[in-house]
Amino acid sequence: DLVRSRGLGDVYKRQRVLGAAYRVLLTPILALVLYRMRVERGTIAVILGAAWLYVGYLGYTDPGERNYDGPAQLEYVEFIVQHRRLPPAAYCFICHHPPLYYSLCALVYTACLKTRIAAPVLGLQCFSLVLAIVQLVVTARLAGRFTADRKLVRLATALVAFWPYSVMSSVRVHNDVLASLLMVGAFYYAVVWYQEQRPRHLYLAAVTTALGVLTKTSATALVALLLALLVVRYFRAPRRVSYLARGAAATLILAASLGMNAA
Repeated sequence: DLVRSRGLGDVYKRQRVLGAAYRVLLTPILALVLYRMRVERGTIAVILGAAWLYVGYLGYTDPGERNYDGPAQLEYVEFIVQHRRLPPAAYCFICHHPPLYYSLCALVYTACLKTRIAAPVLGLQCFSLVLAIVQLVVTARLAGRFTADRKLVRLATALVAFWPYSVMSSVRVHNDVLASLLMVGAFYYAVVWYQEQRPRHLYLAAVTTALGVLTKTSATALVALLLALLVVRYFRAPRRVSYLARGAAATLILAASLGMNAA
């Protein structure tokens, strides 16, 4: 049993109480952050409601529940913590995956061990929770790029927030959590760049896409999207020489991530 094997039984007995206390602290802080980001009030309510649901779900969900390869995910992380290097691809059946998510998890795991603020695996679940909430914020921003109708933005955010897989993923120890956030973020920056044509948004789209590729290979779909947008915009660019220079820089970023993924 995954919980017993890592000494988390008593942790999960107290977790509902801790979850309730966390919600009390989370709500005003998250609401203030979203308000300062100028997120619309109805959308703030959707995100806060989802955050409460996710924390409540954390209160009775252990790392191996509804997470078929959860033990292998932890093996990857714990190998990095113990040996301070990446595991061989044959060490576990998911150890061939790109390392970004697992390297970040190793930092969280180590911090929990040293500070004893939480059991390490519980700390990893909380890390997933933070990533899931950030993804909702990016989702709301992305929806706002396609419509000015506040009701539609709320609906789009709610569909992502309360979709069953989103709830399940919010506390999973799995690279899908970070990959989803980075892919949504990459798509958001690609849309902003296409609409506004500011170089920094192109670079942000390229960097976010590259980080996605270093998290999960499926993010290469965003590489194809960004390259396609670069080609389409080239024929409308007023200054094609400078545009080619920016496009070349973005392409090099993407190529570097693909090379590191294949290594």
